[in-house]
Amino acid sequence: MRLPGALLLCHVDQDWLSPTILSCRCFAIVTKMLHTLDMTSFGSLLRAHRQRAGLSLPALGRRVKLDFSYLSRLERGQREPPRRATILALATALDLTGDETDALLVAGGQLPQALAQLGPLDPTISQVTAVLTDPTIPAADRQRFRQIVALLAAQWHGR
Repeated sequence: MRLPGALLLCHVDQDWLSPTILSCRCFAIVTKMLHTLDMTSFGSLLRAHRQRAGLSLPALGRRVKLDFSYLSRLERGQREPPRRATILALATALDLTGDETDALLVAGGQLPQALAQLGPLDPTISQVTAVLTDPTIPAADRQRFRQIVALLAAQWHGR
């Protein structure tokens, strides 16, 4: 069986792992990460960005066409974080950077922008996740792997 976007084959410690195992493992890790976040962290982050932008709740509400009392309840953690589109609208209204937008998305239980675009079951993401979460790989080797990935990424992102 071939899953959409699933890893076709990966070699880890002399064992061939099936695409289903790696894809499910990656998805489970992302899902666990998103479900461990609480509503107050989203609200606190939203409030900090709003205050930094020098906006009142009514002013932010006008920018995103939301009632300021709803935004107030979000900030106090009395409401579930909103849908992805609303979080993105808030990020735009607050003039957040890409990293700040990603942090707000994750705090709201959403995937960061790049991962959402690729999908959590992207084969490369699955491979990287499998290596970084494999307890049989020593921590120093996993750190070296991170450095190699960072060096490769820097070739195209210039960081």
